[in-house]
Amino acid sequence: MLPARGANSVSLRASTALPGHRHARWWLAVCLGTLVTVPFAWLLSHVALLPFLLGLFFFALFGLLIGAIVHRTAAAGRPYARGLLMAGTGVMVLVGWGGSIAMEAWDSPRKLAADALRMARSIGELTPVAYQAEVAEHIREYFRGQYPPGGPVGYARWVLAGGELAAGTISGVDAALGAGQVGATWAVRAALSLLLFGFGVGSQTLLLRLERDPPVRRASAA
Repeated sequence: MLPARGANSVSLRASTALPGHRHARWWLAVCLGTLVTVPFAWLLSHVALLPFLLGLFFFALFGLLIGAIVHRTAAAGRPYARGLLMAGTGVMVLVGWGGSIAMEAWDSPRKLAADALRMARSIGELTPVAYQAEVAEHIREYFRGQYPPGGPVGYARWVLAGGELAAGTISGVDAALGAGQVGATWAVRAALSLLLFGFGVGSQTLLLRLERDPPVRRASAA
């Protein structure tokens, strides 16, 4: 009887320690997924501006890829609690989607300055590189002053307000500048991209609540 109780106590300790190991494996996979998300966020900040909202496709695609990496890393510890999966998935989605918006905002003054250079009749004694750098800094100052606090928040406010810089608004720029997506179009794209990115990641990570993935049904031959 004594050996049996000892064996049971060992088994009990192992079973109580198991959830902690599973949680550690899951959060390790989340950390890996978050790191992988950063370069994808940079790519998404560019493809998001494709015409006709074609960039939305890539939010779902990249989300699936990130989710698949996390799924494979964490699969050995399944099943996980739904709340744990939702928390980790939310972290990755917010980093990826929020990062894409932040990088889009960060790059916007540079792109607008490049447009200004193409349309400029004269840049004085400045080199093209110096002209672009100066105009980009003036645009950042404009966002900070007119759409505080500037940065991603100021950029979002500017885009939602119409995303236009009239000729003469920026020192040294005598042509009108504007964002490619503005107003309701930008808002809809931002909302849909969040949903699609979340769907892509979650479609893979939330399967880890199950003991094993559902079997793939194949159509029977005619």
